[in-house]
Amino acid sequence: MTRQEKQSITSELQTQAIILGGWVALMWIVELVDIFIFGRKLDLYGIIPRNPIGLRGILFAPFLHGGFSHLISNTIPFLVLGWFVMLQETSDFF
Repeated sequence: MTRQEKQSITSELQTQAIILGGWVALMWIVELVDIFIFGRKLDLYGIIPRNPIGLRGILFAPFLHGGFSHLISNTIPFLVLGWFVMLQETSDFF
């Protein structure tokens, strides 16, 4: 493996880490804001079954969690599965 190939792989891994880290940071920030600023009222924007208003939750649900234990249990698989998606091509993540 040449030096240039190593640099390319390192650069790709850094890009992947930044992308995944950014999404995870966003989810954690939203949860912190929900708990400490809004008193869990953002959870009302989650998916509400059998209610047309609940459809807006499709957009917001990935960022809303039932608490820190729920967020932690989603963070680790998100990182692993997100990285697997980006193994072939980073742009596949989007």
